[in-house]
Amino acid sequence: MLTFHTMGTSGTMAVNTIMIGLSLALKATAMGLLVAIPCVVMNNVLRRRVSELLTQYRALHGTGH
Repeated sequence: MLTFHTMGTSGTMAVNTIMIGLSLALKATAMGLLVAIPCVVMNNVLRRRVSELLTQYRALHGTGH
């Protein structure tokens, strides 16, 4: 976004500037995915474990919820 804003305000169309901006955006996206994917997996694992523990608790204590 910053790259296109800078090009728009300066009125020039530099391919190098576009490529640098796209490269930075792709790197940021890749880093975001590297963080997000393990977080989603761990969230699913923890939710499943909580569900299992709740089921065990309910089976042992006879709650109807």
